[in-house]
Amino acid sequence: NLAYPIDDFSTVMLTAIANPNGSKYLLIPRYQNTLPGNIDLDLSLLFYLSDSEPNTTSIAVGLSYPF
Repeated sequence: NLAYPIDDFSTVMLTAIANPNGSKYLLIPRYQNTLPGNIDLDLSLLFYLSDSEPNTTSIAVGLSYPF
């Protein structure tokens, strides 16, 4: 799991899990940003890769506003 703050408002992260014996890999890059108006944006992708089918890709977008 790696995280890198770009500035005071945004961060990029990468989570990687591997099972070399089964040739299965899971990669999850993620981007977080605080938008104007104190709205939090969370964008993440999920890549599941393996020798056997199915390979999967998922996209998630989230917006939140703390009270």
